[in-house]
Amino acid sequence: MKEKPPVVQPSPAEPPVAHSPVRAHPGQQTPPKKSVLDLLDNRWVMFVMLFGVTAALGLPLLWRSRGFSRTEKIFWSVVVSLYTVLIFWIFFKIMYWSYSNIVNSLE
Repeated sequence: MKEKPPVVQPSPAEPPVAHSPVRAHPGQQTPPKKSVLDLLDNRWVMFVMLFGVTAALGLPLLWRSRGFSRTEKIFWSVVVSLYTVLIFWIFFKIMYWSYSNIVNSLE
């Protein structure tokens, strides 16, 4: 019959060492690391991202955020979608106005 190899347990006297590229001075605490998901949970970061940077492309990030309830996510999804439509409509009007002026100046 085969014998199982012995299981090696780490000794309790030697705690595991975490290797970090940032070295703290003695007595100084290292700040906790913020992940991208922590930023998504911040409501103001999400509003800046949705209305200032990504528009409707940020909706998947809104739904990943834990900073909003389901009802708020539905509400903000509708608002951001309407905001995106407004942005495209304004863009179209500006491009049409520019095209009309260019055509009129060439005649």
